[in-house]
Amino acid sequence: MSEILFRADPNLLGQRVKLLTSSRTSVDAEIADIETGPWDHVVRSTSDLPSPSGGLITLTSGSWAFAEALNIGPNIIVCPAAVHCHLKGFWGKPVTGTATNLIAVNGVALLETMSLNGDAVLLLSGVGGICQCLACDIAAISACILTTVAFGRFEAIGGVWQRVGGGIGAGLYVNSNVDRIDLHGVDGVGLVNLLTRVSGTVGAVTIEGCMTNGTNGITWAAANMPTRGMAIVGNEFNCTTPFNGFTAASALVNAKTNLGSAGLLTETGIVP
Repeated sequence: MSEILFRADPNLLGQRVKLLTSSRTSVDAEIADIETGPWDHVVRSTSDLPSPSGGLITLTSGSWAFAEALNIGPNIIVCPAAVHCHLKGFWGKPVTGTATNLIAVNGVALLETMSLNGDAVLLLSGVGGICQCLACDIAAISACILTTVAFGRFEAIGGVWQRVGGGIGAGLYVNSNVDRIDLHGVDGVGLVNLLTRVSGTVGAVTIEGCMTNGTNGITWAAANMPTRGMAIVGNEFNCTTPFNGFTAASALVNAKTNLGSAGLLTETGIVP
């Protein structure tokens, strides 16, 4: 059983809560919820993950709490098809690596407050795949989130997506069929595009309460709009081109109460 102890920290001139684990080692209180929570796996080093096979670290079903910063080297963490995974982390304790992707979701995954830093960080690939990204801090050279194979649904709630280095600098880079995309309250920092579609058929897109300050807000060809429509509501596009490749008047687009760098953007007329 774990115990709580208090340790004086002269550098802070105050008290810091520490957790004393069953092995009599103390950890910062900021990860106390991980140490005492109902997690199936607590990850502090690569030895706490399954052994890689062919460069893939395949997770079994269950919850994985990342308590420390981690470099997974040339390997990719995979949530395989038909598996449900919950990944919990901390901002400031990033998962990094040298492979093009850090995490691949083929099954059903919830990423919660993960801090991720890499090239194309999160790969979505799997027809029945579902990925929910809750308040994650993602820094990428090429793309924060990337689809290359048909995928089910991606939803992001909160979080910061930022460009580092000189890559293509995409937030969500769509390069395959996706049934549904929902972005809510995401902050894009220095991105070339918060959302860009290169290829594939997308069913529906909603973008609400997001902010981006890069080059483009959304890059999407008007001729290839989502088949069920795109709703863009209450966002701040503090960028050069809020809508690149389409306008608020394009078919299957409904854009309302969005802000640009110079004020309110043109809205879609009343949709019958």
